[in-house]
Amino acid sequence: SQTSTSESQIVPGTRRRRRFFIALLGAVGLGACGWAWLSDRSYKRAMEEIESDVMAGRYAIASRNLEKLLLWKSDPDGGIAYLLGSCKLARGRIEAARDAWARVAPGSAFFERAVRGRMRLLNESGRLAEAERLVYAAAADRRNDKTAMLVLLVPVFSGLGRLNEAE
Repeated sequence: SQTSTSESQIVPGTRRRRRFFIALLGAVGLGACGWAWLSDRSYKRAMEEIESDVMAGRYAIASRNLEKLLLWKSDPDGGIAYLLGSCKLARGRIEAARDAWARVAPGSAFFERAVRGRMRLLNESGRLAEAERLVYAAAADRRNDKTAMLVLLVPVFSGLGRLNEAE
């Protein structure tokens, strides 16, 4: 008789703890979903504002907001860093543009554009060998499309009369 009494006392406590745990998990799940939704909404709103600034030629404001965005949001496709580099270039800040484009991760959607931008800056400053090394390093990285990277050298080689290499 003592065994059945102690078992009946344990079961209600266990059920209460189980219900509490399930309710706690549900609350945490709802909180996480709400936070993710708010974060995504804030990101989209920030990008709309930045794009509006870019379209209006307010590159300094767009740059500042892009830098803030990079502090709290990851940039897996490289779009934020690429746009930051473009805004810096529009403001005439060549080194800052190059540095922003260097932040674009290899293999990401904007990497080829970032390499093209960096290469153009190097070519315009007469640093052709450095531009060539940049492209060869990018082509050697397995995360990138080797052919797409090497094609970037064709205009440079053609302009230098290195037609065999351009082919």
